[in-house]
Amino acid sequence: ETIVPFLRNIQQLYGQPLGLVHDMGKGICAAVRAVFPEVADFICHYHFLAAVGRNLFDKENDRIRARLRKHGIQGILRKRAREYKRLMEQHPEVLPSVSSMLSATPSENCPPVVSLGPVAAYSLVVWTLEGKKQAQGYGFPFDRVYLSFYQRLQILQRALIQLTEHHRGRRADRRLYVQLMRDLIDPLEDSVLRKAAETLHEKAVVFDRLREAMRIAVPDGRRGLNDRGDGCQIRTIEKAVGQFCRWVSADPRMSTNEAYRKMIAQIKHYWQKLFSDPLIVQTSSGRLRVQPQRTNNVLERLFRDLKRRYRKKSGTKALSKTLKTLLSDTPLVRNLENPEYLKIVLDGAATLEERFSQIDARIVQQELSRQATHSERVPPKIRQLAKLPDLPDRWVALLSA
Repeated sequence: ETIVPFLRNIQQLYGQPLGLVHDMGKGICAAVRAVFPEVADFICHYHFLAAVGRNLFDKENDRIRARLRKHGIQGILRKRAREYKRLMEQHPEVLPSVSSMLSATPSENCPPVVSLGPVAAYSLVVWTLEGKKQAQGYGFPFDRVYLSFYQRLQILQRALIQLTEHHRGRRADRRLYVQLMRDLIDPLEDSVLRKAAETLHEKAVVFDRLREAMRIAVPDGRRGLNDRGDGCQIRTIEKAVGQFCRWVSADPRMSTNEAYRKMIAQIKHYWQKLFSDPLIVQTSSGRLRVQPQRTNNVLERLFRDLKRRYRKKSGTKALSKTLKTLLSDTPLVRNLENPEYLKIVLDGAATLEERFSQIDARIVQQELSRQATHSERVPPKIRQLAKLPDLPDRWVALLSA
């Protein structure tokens, strides 16, 4: 009821389009059939992949998220980070040389490791928490942040076991590692969580092969939602997807798995809308071949800047919520037209400018300074270490040497 009038208006203003590219939402699909029944209809490759991925392992992703939340491991690690940061700050002379020490080989002469325990524990916790930020900007199901976080918990546990077995530093440092290991017991011994993570990882490997076949939102891509897909010929992509389907169907285990069978059925159902021939258009200069865009993300990027601004302002994710928030804020501004309300706000000042000028700047500066030194703010040096994919291995090598 909303999209059909909009499309009819477009039709009246510009005439019949050559083709349509859209996602698989029921609303847009029904509206297109009603307004443009004879127009070539195509499916956005990005949105198609997103739908396939959600259908394939959305349940496992929800289960991992729910189990992690049940154990509260993220909150526990944040608490440990605050504790270890305070211990680390008792020895400020250690942190500047940590990067060079971690890059040294065990055979080289390293400085004494008397106070490295808190730095190691703190940086490992920050590295683990950063697992939820290891994404390419595509969103779920392309980015699996909960699985990435869980896998970092497993890596952290293995590193801690090695550190406690081979540690040569202070006993107090070893106690930090044992403390962290105890925190990890509940989530990592959760059989439901472990099974969901294993299943999601297995399905994600298959899904990533489909992404590579379709040449859009590839696993190691960095273009995020602005990804248009590469300029490969549509027939080449169609051939690669066909090979992928045959690979899945030929595998004895996948071919009998209901989730994979539904995935193949979904691909075949939309095959013609995914891999259609270019449109032939008759122009004054002759026949012209027009290949429809593979994704409507090209147009959607126009809206993202607007959404991003309002999200920063209101803290809400969806634009509809932002509009509701703006409506609730409106009376606060309109109340300034009320003389009694304005009198209370001004508190004796003649204008709002004068009232703001009465605010003690030192109070604002103190508050900004306090926020800058907030206990949860990660030092730049630690943030740099947390970007190292093999940080746990480096700490094990250093502290075991």
